[in-house]
Amino acid sequence: MLHIVKSIEKLPLVISLLREEDALLLVEGAIYAAHEKSQAYASIKSCVGVYVLQEDLMARGWEHKVAKTLDIVDMAGFVDLTVTHVNSATW
Repeated sequence: MLHIVKSIEKLPLVISLLREEDALLLVEGAIYAAHEKSQAYASIKSCVGVYVLQEDLMARGWEHKVAKTLDIVDMAGFVDLTVTHVNSATW
């Protein structure tokens, strides 16, 4: 399943439901969890398959503040994630 997270406040719930084969995509306000000094980053740094939407990073001037352990994807990458993961949920 692809978990599309819009709000940083939803991360604890989403992480509690993640399975090994799931992916996590941070968009909108949830991109702030991608910074290594963010309190929320501690909860996602050990997760496999965490992506951050490039367009939302750029809109907030955060494209150079993303932890190196996370993958940045553009809109085409977002589409690829939705193809790879048949089911998705937006939080």
